Amino acid sequence: MKINTELFLDILRKGTFNYSIDTIKIVFNSKKYSVRMRSNDGLVLLSGNNDIISGISETDEIEMNFSDVLRSVKTYFSLITPDENGEVDIIISDEKITLVSDKEKADIYFCVPAIVDSYSNSDPGTKGVITYESKIDDGFMDNFMDIYSSIKKVGSSFGKIYLTIEDGMFYIECTDKTNPASNGIKVLIGNSEYNGNITVCFSFKSINNMIELIKQNYLDFVFSMDYIEENKACKISMICDIDHVEKYFILNMIENIA
Repeated sequence: MKINTELFLDILRKGTFNYSIDTIKIVFNSKKYSVRMRSNDGLVLLSGNNDIISGISETDEIEMNFSDVLRSVKTYFSLITPDENGEVDIIISDEKITLVSDKEKADIYFCVPAIVDSYSNSDPGTKGVITYESKIDDGFMDNFMDIYSSIKKVGSSFGKIYLTIEDGMFYIECTDKTNPASNGIKVLIGNSEYNGNITVCFSFKSINNMIELIKQNYLDFVFSMDYIEENKACKISMICDIDHVEKYFILNMIENIA
């Protein structure tokens, strides 16, 4: 069997939400791959054609579970020199994978499946009211990415970012609403049809990880935000369903604002 190291590392980075999740479970068969992981405040759901590992029997399914992904998996893949096709030989046993190139050989052991933060439920649907939803080619993603790029240094200093809807206008804010004397900046993203005013807080790290994962092909993604008024719960989604499936979901942080 052969494995394309670049494509595998790409799945590894996306499946661990830019290496913020310490474990990963990847399932391969001869035609498809699937990753379904959860973090402290979100989900990553990936699937697509298996152009990563060739030579899998049509009747086989291979499950790979790894822990300490950044240090114990990515590092070893990065040390292996692929051939002109970007591939190396891979030997898969019950306990490990072995990567073999012309000059190197690396053993990478699986972890116990029970410690992997995999997600086995159905895809999360809309639980509340959709307060904003973009469309392909409507200009939202260009605007969102430009604004985020300009304010992310401020956002990193607070460790959080607010998404706010006021009087039909959708804003992104960098401030600390738990501190009445906090500096801040608020930038208009677009219009919203939501009939109400809301402010929800998200982890800057999670937002930034999501942006890092989508930035190469961000125009293929659709953004949405849904909100449950009763418990002030909010979920934002970035979903790509072109040629392959990438779905990223982030839940809001709860703050006590005076």
